[in-house]
Amino acid sequence: MGTADGGLAGGGAEALRGTFSSHTLHAAFASGLNTATVVAGVTGTLAGALILVLVRAPRPRRPSPLDSPIREERVPAPRP
Repeated sequence: MGTADGGLAGGGAEALRGTFSSHTLHAAFASGLNTATVVAGVTGTLAGALILVLVRAPRPRRPSPLDSPIREERVPAPRP
């Protein structure tokens, strides 16, 4: 862990204020927030696309002439 990591992990946020300038702390916070937002957006977009691909309802198949056999009509035989 670096100096800033150890300070924050140990609950020493006040010590960081004395070590780093206010501008540096705000810039680091904004950068981390921007990164988290972009990662969340990309993850959500990819998850949405994956859902559309994997959970799409199957399209109804058009019946083919080869699917069902042709039914022949029964014609009674002539009586002698």
